[in-house]
Amino acid sequence: MKVAVLCECLKDRCQIAHHFGLAPIICIFEDGKEVERIRNPYVTAPRARGRLLAEFLAKKGVQVVIGPEAQAHGASQWAEALGMRVISVDPGTPVEEALKLL
Repeated sequence: MKVAVLCECLKDRCQIAHHFGLAPIICIFEDGKEVERIRNPYVTAPRARGRLLAEFLAKKGVQVVIGPEAQAHGASQWAEALGMRVISVDPGTPVEEALKLL
């Protein structure tokens, strides 16, 4: 299963980001192991960041998105409409803890 975690990282310590569309880093996990860490390409988009991010993750084959509750314009609904399961976690939660919710 391919899982995307929307996070903020300081050195190697990552935690759930404070905003769905503005999450600076996306950590991708497969079978419990981190396989990719990428910068959110839509952080500087003028609008629809959450929708754009959801579409990007769907194209990467992500099945589950773990992140903060989407604040506006239904970013999590976009992700769900694209076939991904969304798990909302409190901002600041360590990624390791969030992954236990799978």
